Amino acid sequence: MNRKLDRKKPDIKKDSKTLTVLSAVMMGLLILIVSRFNIPNPNMILITAMILFTGIGGVIPGAVSAVMMLIYSMYFFSTDHSMFQYTEVNTQKILVIVFGIVINFIIVSLLKKNQEEDHQKLLNLNKDLMQANDYLSEKAKTAERISELTESVTSLLTNMPAMTFSKDIKTGKYLACNQSFADYACKDTPHQVIGLTDAEIFDAKTAAHFVEDDKKALKMDEPYIFLENVADAKGRPRHFQTTKQKFTDTTGRLCMLGMSVDVSELVKMKDESRRVREAYKEMQTENLTYSHIAGALMADYTNLYYVDLVTEKFTEYLPDPVHGELTVLRQDDDFFLKVEQDAHKLIYEKDLDSFLKVFNKDSVLKSLEDAGLFTHSYRLLIDGVPNYVNMKAIPMHEDRDHIVIGVRNVDRLTKAREAEERIKAERITYSRMNAMTGDFIAVYVVDPQSGKFIEYSGTDAYDNLGINKEGEDFFEQSRINAFSSIYSDDLDKFFAIFTKNNILKAIKDDGVFTIDYRLVLEGKPVFVMLRAAMVEEEGGPQLIVGVNNIDAQVKRQEEFDQKLAVMQKQATRDELTGVKNKHAYAELEKELNHQIQNNENVAFAVSVFDVNELKTINDTKGHQAGDALLKNACGIICRIFAHSPVFRVGGDEFAVVSRGYDYDHIEELLLQIEQTNKENAAEGGIVIAGGMAKYASEDKVSDVFEKADALMYNNKRSLKGF
Repeated sequence: MNRKLDRKKPDIKKDSKTLTVLSAVMMGLLILIVSRFNIPNPNMILITAMILFTGIGGVIPGAVSAVMMLIYSMYFFSTDHSMFQYTEVNTQKILVIVFGIVINFIIVSLLKKNQEEDHQKLLNLNKDLMQANDYLSEKAKTAERISELTESVTSLLTNMPAMTFSKDIKTGKYLACNQSFADYACKDTPHQVIGLTDAEIFDAKTAAHFVEDDKKALKMDEPYIFLENVADAKGRPRHFQTTKQKFTDTTGRLCMLGMSVDVSELVKMKDESRRVREAYKEMQTENLTYSHIAGALMADYTNLYYVDLVTEKFTEYLPDPVHGELTVLRQDDDFFLKVEQDAHKLIYEKDLDSFLKVFNKDSVLKSLEDAGLFTHSYRLLIDGVPNYVNMKAIPMHEDRDHIVIGVRNVDRLTKAREAEERIKAERITYSRMNAMTGDFIAVYVVDPQSGKFIEYSGTDAYDNLGINKEGEDFFEQSRINAFSSIYSDDLDKFFAIFTKNNILKAIKDDGVFTIDYRLVLEGKPVFVMLRAAMVEEEGGPQLIVGVNNIDAQVKRQEEFDQKLAVMQKQATRDELTGVKNKHAYAELEKELNHQIQNNENVAFAVSVFDVNELKTINDTKGHQAGDALLKNACGIICRIFAHSPVFRVGGDEFAVVSRGYDYDHIEELLLQIEQTNKENAAEGGIVIAGGMAKYASEDKVSDVFEKADALMYNNKRSLKGF
């Protein structure tokens, strides 16, 4: 289209000149013809020719033709062809001819002009139509590119291992999302999400929450990353780590790209680790302060062991107190035998016999069964010097086959106790300092009866809070000072616990009162522990109150909790394939059995798969080839059952528990396994036998598993023909 519009325009002046010459020549020839052959009434022929030349060439060729015709007529009708003398009749004829020429010339010229104007309008209209056609063509191409881009983005988002989505900032409508987000929005496909807003999918509170997060992300030039607890479209609680980033698409539209990783399992694992932390806290003694325990998490531990009681395989960790890390020292078999061998080299000779007598598999198992833990103290040679240590073993949470053993250095604690006995004579000074341990910020001496108090020491940061150094009512003054010194999120806790009655009752019952909270020091919240104890002085009992800085210890405790969570996660993963292991399957089975016993409405299917020819591959090509076969087979199962947890429950056996989308499409997924087997068998590839059973009011999950397992073995026999 554009090439037609852009071609070189004709030279109008040049064409007009040519037509004028041609018109003159043609008119001259016609005059010669009518004159030579004495054609009757020649003016009709000449007028017709003039009209033709005017219509074709325009005004100038027409005017030239008219002049030539007039000259010929004057010559033809003049007396003796003199051009100047005419009879009266011929004069009238000449006038009629002149009138006819003028009238015809004017009429044809006007018609020609109108024709040219109409032609020019037609050309302009045609040009406009072609430009409009080009514009529409470009719009169609742009729309096609946008459609391709949308499909490409949707494909990309679908294959990302998280919930992903994009939305138009101006309208709030979703432009694309993957299947994971569609499931979260309780839609069958991503196409059912596209074009909807948050308010059209979620409840008003959740939708407002998402819109508020979008506004925060729009104000940031970098990705906005945050944790959130929100329900899905059906109101079920979920935990996510979400990243939102604004961007401008190819059409100049401002959009929001988001990705949310479901961390619900991590939150659940953190809750499950609470028992491990509680078992760890049992290692405290009455005379060991909070700061000592926090420091002992790394510095006082000489070794940590993770032991499988069934196989006696173990991993030994070496704590690094400098970097706050656990380093794998060794991984080995025969744990109890190896400990016995190490004991002869490392344990102080006077404690060796008693250690070997109590530390053996039978003794440890009996202690775990009777008391829920095993503990023993002895002396360990460290750099040739005997140091008191305490060994403590506790089972993993609801996994009696694995235990964690910690060897803690308690040498300082033992020596501290001995020192206490030596300095009892200095009761007043010792009692005051013994009430405070760790990095104390301030120390108060309080009369428990009157409430009068004096601050004996403090730091510059604490002094900047403007708290009185002495006063008449310690308890009331402390609650007043709380508004300006305690972090706002901890005020309710402080006011609920910090009362005179609570403090004195705790000291009477337990010998000490403690409360931890956050002080605002130099503009930052800092974890502290307030510890109060009663000491006897010459003037009577005095309440010693100390505020300890435990910020570093709390952070180390959080780091230790994170490491324990990682270790627990590793304990539920199959090392070879990366999918969940038999222990994880047992946890899920227990959860489903609980739902069945409570008559909850549960719908699930168990699929059991077995990898054919694994033993043959191991025997002929080696275990590395067998491991590769298992990994590839596992990959096929995970790809097809993309929305279900996959478990390795045996050497070559996998189990899949399907709910939701995969449960609704279970027959289609099994057909995909069957089709993959046919294709792989034709090429000598992986063949996977499988069987599936749906829950149908059985008493427990194992009944469903057994049905699926039996069907798998039937399928395995039928696959022998492949």
